[in-house]
Formats: sequence, structure tokens, C-alpha cells
Amino acid sequence: MANVAFGVRQTASGIGTTDTDIRHMLAHKWLNKGVVGGLQVSGGSTMAYNVSAGMAICSRGASDGFTEAYWSGGATPTVEANSSSNPRIDVIWITAHDMSQGDTDNLVTIGVTKGTAAASPSAPTIPTYATEVARMLLPGGATSTGSAVVLSVGPRAVPYGSSMGIIANAVYTANGVGAAIWTNLCSATFSLPYVRLLRCDVITSMQGVQAGVGTPSDGTMHLRLLVDGVAKMTWERQLATATTVESVPYIEKMSAGTHTIVLQGADGISGWKTYYSTDSNSMTWPGQVLIVTDMGSVL
Repeated sequence: MANVAFGVRQTASGIGTTDTDIRHMLAHKWLNKGVVGGLQVSGGSTMAYNVSAGMAICSRGASDGFTEAYWSGGATPTVEANSSSNPRIDVIWITAHDMSQGDTDNLVTIGVTKGTAAASPSAPTIPTYATEVARMLLPGGATSTGSAVVLSVGPRAVPYGSSMGIIANAVYTANGVGAAIWTNLCSATFSLPYVRLLRCDVITSMQGVQAGVGTPSDGTMHLRLLVDGVAKMTWERQLATATTVESVPYIEKMSAGTHTIVLQGADGISGWKTYYSTDSNSMTWPGQVLIVTDMGSVL
């Protein structure tokens, strides 16, 4: 198959950019399907939900690429009233129809899938090719969607190469003397869609104490950062009799998939004591913090 660049006019014989080409081009511009902007959901006076104008990224699967679907605003189809005394979750979604792939039209379509009422309801499964817009919690006995509240919004579509911001923020809040052996302080587990450049910021608020005793004392302690069980960075921190706060960064390229980062501490030339919130002098301390920030895509 000969490929033609997007923006190059078709020849008289019909050689040019195809719809499939465009979908695959879009799949290299977006990391995932999700809402780009707008598409805010609210209840109304009937059993339909209102969805504002907006755009979403839709997909029929990796082999078919992505589409950019714009909805000009309007109501979903109506659903049944909630005759139960328990609440239920209705999921609002958007999809891009394609007659060349078996749909009856080529329209951008908003839909709603009714959930099952329960004391602790769960969200229903939406159509395979749909992109979730929002989950609405409908109270028991509701005969209109006016009393429904937004339980959660669907995933946000992320442009390829952009930062996804802070993806994990773990805090160790215990106050007390640490151990001589490596001790887990806090950890974060997250999933990456592609190879990403991540920055880990470690914040520690600690005081030096006599090992095994707890009396304030100058000294040092050891810290290390484990990535998927492997020690990536180990350092020694200077401790004083007064509680001090220190921040240390670490940057690494990580592959697609699920990863776990753990911050550990152990005795150095003294013991150590962790602080969070307030101590006896009413000072405020951040605790032991692990922040993971996505810096963007890398080759």
C-alpha cells in the first residue's frame, strides 16, 4: 500500500489520504481515548441527561487508530426511572459512528447506559467502542435526572509528548523513631501508557536521635529509592537535634506498564525520628513525601 501524506490532494485515480490513514495519524498525536474539552453532564426535567458541546477522542481499537469527535450539545436518549429505593449509576458516553465499518450512519453519538440500583451500586459496562464521558449517581425513586449528581468524569485525552503532571503523591504520616534496618516509609504504584520521563521528588522531615534510645543527637541516616524492587539511588542525610526538612530529586526514563517506587530509611551514624503535622512545639512538618511527576514522552 502506498501512503500519501495528510494534506496532499488526491489524484484523479483516487490516490490520496484515506480515512484509515487519518485515524492512524491521530493515534500518534494522542496517548489515549478520552474527553478533550467540554462535554459537561447535568440532569434535567426528564429521564435524559444534558451534555454540553465538546470534543472527545474515540477509538475502535489500536489497529483502527483514533477519531476526533465533536458534539454540538444536546440531550442523551432517555432511560428508565429509578423505581428502586436504592441509588444507581448511569454512564454517559460518546462514540463516532462509521458506515464503512457497519454503523447505520456517520454521526457522532451520545449515549447513556443505565446501571442497576443497589445499596452500593457499581457502574455498568458501556459499549466496546464508546468513550466514557461521566458517571451520574441517580437517587432511589427518581423520576427525572434533575436530582442526579456527577459521581466522576471520564478519562482526559492526553496529547502525545505532553506532561501528565503529578501521577502519584504518597505521604508517610507516622511520628516516631525509625529502625536500624531498611524500613519502607512510603510507596507509589502507577501505570504508564508509553515510555515516559519521570521525576521523583523525595521530601523528608526528620530529627537525629541516639540509636535505640530516642534522645536528640546529631548524626546521619540512610535513605534509598527503589524502582520495581531495584535500588536506584542511595544517599546519606545529615541529621541534627532540631527537626529539618530536605528535598532530593531523581529522574529516570521508564517503560510502559505498571511500576512501583518505594522510599526507605535506615540508621546511619545515629538513629532517626520522623515528623508529620505538629510536634510538641506546635511546628508543622510535611512528613516523608514521595511525589512522582510525568515529564513527558521520550524516544
